[in-house]
Amino acid sequence: MNPKTKIKIAAFLLVPLAIFGTIDLIILQGGVFREKVGLLPKRVKPAALEISSSDKKLTANITVKNFTVKAKKTGSSFQKGTPIEISCTVENSSSGVLKNFRSVIRTPQKDLASSQIKSLKSGEILQLTNTFTPENSGALIVACRGDSEKQIEEINENDNREMVTLYILP
Repeated sequence: MNPKTKIKIAAFLLVPLAIFGTIDLIILQGGVFREKVGLLPKRVKPAALEISSSDKKLTANITVKNFTVKAKKTGSSFQKGTPIEISCTVENSSSGVLKNFRSVIRTPQKDLASSQIKSLKSGEILQLTNTFTPENSGALIVACRGDSEKQIEEINENDNREMVTLYILP
């Protein structure tokens, strides 16, 4: 085999490798293509080492647990004019500190309990509780939202809310 053919074959095999590692770029820079391509700039990095913002891995997660709704009077049903106790637990189930978000228990008409959270460490919980008295009979939706204004981009947006529909008797 002709020595020039060997160089072309070796160069052909090295070019795809240049995409995957810095060492291969150094080989090319000092190797067979020096005369034809010229030296590569020192700051050139292989494409595989570049990271775009879309490659960011999400790690934040807020979880709503233990959402309870019960009539304040023992043995009582949900009735117009009868107080109802509500509570839920909001947990930072990620590995880092989460900052500046709002948690809330609400109906479509109003907020029943809320907290503006400045900082919540990993594993830390916040308990939201309140008592309210329904003014009307009929169906009433009550929801607990861990990140009510969607301030935190999370790995799972589906576990930061719980909701129930109550039927309030006249």
